[in-house]
Amino acid sequence: MSDSDTQRPQDLDAWRRRVEAELAGSPFDKLRTRLVEGLVVEPLYASLAASSQRAHDALSVSATVLAAAPDEGPEADPLLGAAPSKDLTRHLAGETIAIDLRGIDLAGAHALDELAAALLAVAQWLEVAADAGHEPRAIAAKLVVRVAVGPDLLWQIAKLRALRLLVRRLLELVAPGGPAAEPQLHAFASTRAFTAHDPWTNLLRNTASVFAAIVGGADRVTPLPFDAPLSVQSADAARLAENTVRLALDEAHLAKVQDPAAGAFALEAWTDALCAAAWERFQGYHAQGGLTGAGADALAASIGQTHGVREARVRKRQDGLIGTSLYPNLDEVLPSVPAHDAASAARDAAPFDRLRDAAAALARAPRVLLVNLGPVAEHLARATWVKGLVEAGGLRAIDHAAPTDLTTLGAALTAHDAHLAIICAADVHFGTQVAAVASALTNAGAHALVAGRPGAHEAALREAGARGFVHVGLDVVDLLTDLLRREGAAL
Repeated sequence: MSDSDTQRPQDLDAWRRRVEAELAGSPFDKLRTRLVEGLVVEPLYASLAASSQRAHDALSVSATVLAAAPDEGPEADPLLGAAPSKDLTRHLAGETIAIDLRGIDLAGAHALDELAAALLAVAQWLEVAADAGHEPRAIAAKLVVRVAVGPDLLWQIAKLRALRLLVRRLLELVAPGGPAAEPQLHAFASTRAFTAHDPWTNLLRNTASVFAAIVGGADRVTPLPFDAPLSVQSADAARLAENTVRLALDEAHLAKVQDPAAGAFALEAWTDALCAAAWERFQGYHAQGGLTGAGADALAASIGQTHGVREARVRKRQDGLIGTSLYPNLDEVLPSVPAHDAASAARDAAPFDRLRDAAAALARAPRVLLVNLGPVAEHLARATWVKGLVEAGGLRAIDHAAPTDLTTLGAALTAHDAHLAIICAADVHFGTQVAAVASALTNAGAHALVAGRPGAHEAALREAGARGFVHVGLDVVDLLTDLLRREGAAL
């Protein structure tokens, strides 16, 4: 919208009309964001469309949702911590009982499955306690729910607030009128979100996670050192991680307010939406036997599906990772080499980490010649985008202006020791100059690609020698894997 226009819409309808005018025919839905949870984030929350009380009411179901525990006692999913036991004496005498959600976060679970899994695990312990003749809240007071918190700040705040409300509601149904003791929430910075390359960007991820954890109401917060994905962690990284929490608590005083997010329209709406959807999901899994029956299989299948969606978005750079899939730095000097363990293999950045490792292992550094056509204003944006794309796989991009004499392209390839080339030009040149350049590059022995969608020119460009096209929406990992294999990488 124009900065010079100081008039502010007075109501939601006026705001909607103004935005539609600014969109100039583009659909209003483009301003909405659909999350992997299936929930939709609106562009504006102008009122408390749903209140915490309404979310509370939505969870008003009979306590019989909790079935009696099996005779032998349930066995928890290993990802969620210790399994409940009929002999609760040692648990009641101990300090804490951990329900650990970090494993399913690393497996790719979205917020709804994290919340549902937490409820399933808490319900198991409460069921066993009730079946053994113990007060459920006595066990609840011993529980600590360990939850991973990612760097998507506002959504993670809403997730933690929803987790608190959901567990509290579960206790109200199982042990109404009892003492107010409830499980503690222990938030950890999400391992899945950290990157091995350009690890210093993890300082920002860690800060966002810590902020979200405290504002979201966690009782305990554990940060991660920025070099956690590397094979060796430094004392400086550990100190910075600890100081991040200290600054948030002692200088920013984030924990001085009981619920800093209360009354924020968007956060209230997201919290309520998560509560309602996660409770319904919990009931569905529980009805299938929970963590001891088909409910565990349904949960695992859902997590697997979500992991696939997440990975596809990362591979297409729809969910960009700064320093890894976006704005990579090929000249960085890492404090130590990337770790090769189960956690590293499960991180979002893993597909690009494998590419970077494969490129680094080559005796000859792989290079891609970017052949730029026309004035700088025509090709700069496309060439810059392509440079970031190929360097995300460890291939060095080399800019080269298309010469008038195309027969010299062979010499340019030789001078830069490049076997790969990508032509960057405005779409208007696809039917003429691009085809000629593709032909010259192919004749010189290069594997030539064209940046952009060819449309009706695809057949002619392929006939001229173009071997493929680089554009938004393609599987970047597949493309880079193919290019690195052509360079001799073991992938």
